[in-house]
Amino acid sequence: MFWRSKGFIGDRDRGALARSLYRSMGYTDSDFKKPFIAIVNTWNDICPGQFMLRNIAAAVREGIREAGGTAVEFGTIGPCDGIAQSHAGMHYILPSRELIANSIELMVQAHMLDGMVLLGSCDKVVPGLLMAAARINLPAILVNAGPMYPGTHNGRHIDVNATQIYLGKCKGGSISAEEFRQVECSACPTPGSCTMIGTANTIVLSGGSNGHVFDRLRHDTGRRQRPACNCQAVGPASNGIGHGKYQGARYNHPCRFAQCRPRGNGHRRLDEFDYAHAGNCPRSPGSV
Repeated sequence: MFWRSKGFIGDRDRGALARSLYRSMGYTDSDFKKPFIAIVNTWNDICPGQFMLRNIAAAVREGIREAGGTAVEFGTIGPCDGIAQSHAGMHYILPSRELIANSIELMVQAHMLDGMVLLGSCDKVVPGLLMAAARINLPAILVNAGPMYPGTHNGRHIDVNATQIYLGKCKGGSISAEEFRQVECSACPTPGSCTMIGTANTIVLSGGSNGHVFDRLRHDTGRRQRPACNCQAVGPASNGIGHGKYQGARYNHPCRFAQCRPRGNGHRRLDEFDYAHAGNCPRSPGSV
């Protein structure tokens, strides 16, 4: 079977320098015989939506290995809309989508990778990741960290927006400063994407129905311990990364998609796909 890095890394002459550089980090001849699958990780400890992704990335890596791929990981930005509000930082949030998409395109194309598992959860991060998947048109699937668990106040569920609502009440004199502090301290009890039907949760829910988003985690809340098997299952799920439903530009462009040849039992390894036509899609408007 063909995948695009095979014609580069697997070539004795063209791939010699790259193989030597990979060997410096512990990659072996066995790794060079498999598809190179990027783990695109937006982890940071500034944004609650990305906070869980370091652990998820480790399990995804193991799943890719078990499925017959070589996992390579790199990071990109993952800003938080909420923390950027109330100051000039909000001017930087909307453009971050293009920066995320551009940075992913640069890394994946510069290193001739074969597919992507995209890790991210927040309002500009999820669109940026999917913009990259559509633009590059390589096999890809998005994994999110799940929504934040709702907080409680006076026996009722509240979300992060309650902080602004109760701030107004406090300023108006209808509640005390102490009650407002209680709301502030209880509105966000766990990491995860904000508990509301905002961009992040909406796109993740809709993306799970059309195959863009790995649906084992999209309903999980950040309060729960992620079973490693759920995240590792992304590896076998990304067996479908060569299958049409995970092709990023399927919904954007009339492209030819990499075709999958499953074994008799329906399970597929990452080295069993024909990647011949992956990555040959017209670039989307606004790509660099």
